[in-house]
Amino acid sequence: MRSPRRLGLILAGPDGVAVGRVMAEIAGMPEGQVWTTRVADEEGVGVGKLENIEVRGVSLEAARAKDFRLPGNVLLASLPAPVLERGLQLMKMNPVVLPDRCVRCGLCIKACPFNVLQPIGFGRGFDALWTPQVAADWAGCNPTCTSCGQVCPTGAIRALPLAEKRVARMGLAVVNKLTCLPHAGRGECDLCEKECTAAGYEAITFSRTPELDDNGRPIPDTGYGAPDIDSSKCVGCGLCQSRCYHINVKQRGILAESAIVIVAGGDTEDRLLDGSYLALRKEEQKKAESQRKGRKNGEDFHIPG
Repeated sequence: MRSPRRLGLILAGPDGVAVGRVMAEIAGMPEGQVWTTRVADEEGVGVGKLENIEVRGVSLEAARAKDFRLPGNVLLASLPAPVLERGLQLMKMNPVVLPDRCVRCGLCIKACPFNVLQPIGFGRGFDALWTPQVAADWAGCNPTCTSCGQVCPTGAIRALPLAEKRVARMGLAVVNKLTCLPHAGRGECDLCEKECTAAGYEAITFSRTPELDDNGRPIPDTGYGAPDIDSSKCVGCGLCQSRCYHINVKQRGILAESAIVIVAGGDTEDRLLDGSYLALRKEEQKKAESQRKGRKNGEDFHIPG
């Protein structure tokens, strides 16, 4: 049995990918041998090339472990490059889980750096037990992360480039207008919109919800700006739900549950076994534009003879 080596080092940094690359270098693993670091660098999730990483404190030369024996699974690196690349492709996948392919191995849950993915318990039956799901109250899916797809061994979560991942729909945000603060006339709140905009989706817009008089008519210059969801842009990442939950429920205690939640199923999500989500979105945009032109030209109107 091999004994651990004590190097007397503490590694830390704002970029987990960069820290991992430095750790691999100290252990004697050459650049590119840790494929998850390489993919993260290629996808822009973090910095995986040593020449682009600033190391402070002890020099790398002084920190390197001498005569360190690497684990046996590193022998994968000795495989011919085409064979290794094909093997890695078979292990890749996306944010939408395909239940028929999921073997409940838990690798995606372990790989998620934000603990967004959580296992389903007994509440949804034995067949769904341990299937990963997005726990949006806890956290939303980060728009710069593809970790889950990179580690899935069966294709239950497709490994996609970031551009594809950002348009793959996991669900749809829905606002509860009875509890949403501005919709219910309880005050201003734009937490969900700020989070969505910061993530680059811009799927939440605001429109004023005026107060009503005794006759049910809107009172001018009253009410609050309230959120509406643009379903053509929302991907169901859950960032809006997480923000509302942590601030309005946990921190301020003014809501019992998030006023904006992610729903999935049916036409609110995509489950493509292959093909491009970008192409799918473009096709939807063309269809929507064609329908708008049809309505403008009066094609939707029918006068009985």
